[in-house]
Amino acid sequence: MRTEALKALFALLEADEDDFAVLLERFGIDPATDLQNCDLTGVNFGRLTAETLDLTGSDIEGADLSQVNCKRILGIEAATSPMAKRPERTLDDVMLSISRYQNSDWALNQIIGALEETSAPAMAFYDSAAEQDLLTKRVCAHFGDSSYLREGFNAHASGLRFLWFYSKGSKAQFKLNPAFLDKVFFEALRSSNTSDDIGIYPLAPNRSAVGRVKAGIRWGDYQEMREDFVRNLRKELSKPLEGGLVTIPSSTIVFSGFPPMSKRLYSELREKIHSRSRFIFLCSSTLEAQYEEGKGALWRRQAVPAYSIGTPKAVEDDVHRLHKRIAAASGGKITLSTVAVNRMANCVGEPLSELKKQAMDEARMCWVN
Repeated sequence: MRTEALKALFALLEADEDDFAVLLERFGIDPATDLQNCDLTGVNFGRLTAETLDLTGSDIEGADLSQVNCKRILGIEAATSPMAKRPERTLDDVMLSISRYQNSDWALNQIIGALEETSAPAMAFYDSAAEQDLLTKRVCAHFGDSSYLREGFNAHASGLRFLWFYSKGSKAQFKLNPAFLDKVFFEALRSSNTSDDIGIYPLAPNRSAVGRVKAGIRWGDYQEMREDFVRNLRKELSKPLEGGLVTIPSSTIVFSGFPPMSKRLYSELREKIHSRSRFIFLCSSTLEAQYEEGKGALWRRQAVPAYSIGTPKAVEDDVHRLHKRIAAASGGKITLSTVAVNRMANCVGEPLSELKKQAMDEARMCWVN
């Protein structure tokens, strides 16, 4: 199975950028650790500059390493050895890459549209850690009005209008029990990387606010944790006035890498925070099928039932990105014909799931032939 780093490259390849070295740098992929056991067939590494390039276990047949500037390059002999080739999984890799495709443009537009129409929390899904960071940054860039924050500004005394909580996505596949949403939510909140620097600025006021929220929680009893979290969050979204606290009129809170919120926690937030607070949840795509299973009946009993999750419609960019994704996942072994791409284009305007199904069919036919 592909490494998380290679899954991240699927997101990178959806950008119209051909310089492999630029892609690695832009998305924080470390050549010393993240390119092992990958299918890098035919990749042009360009003028990649690094202390160490480790390709141990990777398939680099046809790759161009002639211009790289690295002091140490590991794994070349083993990577090119016929004995070291991984089992033939080309078609499986392509099917996996297609199934996990998400349109981040649609996700952002869906969130924006949903919050304009309803006060219910909005939810969107990402596939990899790189996609999580990209979607988080795009959401924060749209909703995060940081113009009032400046050097030396006392954000705590004036109330924050925007706050983002971040928990790095796990590589593990897991089954989330709706009955234990609070348990997983507070475990994510307690994690050490809840406000990592992933390129969203200004970072310091947000990190301080998140730190105060966490510091005031009595970890252990779930009722106490809910009460403390709600109280501390309200403080951050309020400003002092005549010896008390007044919640600012409107605020947006983003939870990236967190599970959906339980009904109980959500109702306590709405009861205590008297303002138009918008909640955005960015969740791993491993939860999407679970959330939609049985039309969401199991989740609606425990999670907030009015989460806004729409059905994405395919657009022309999706056809282009899936075409590139198939080529990348197969290492150039599957090349779709113009006729095949045109059949995929006929799915524009239909649910994205239909386009993905068509892309899988085209890839299978191309592989067989």
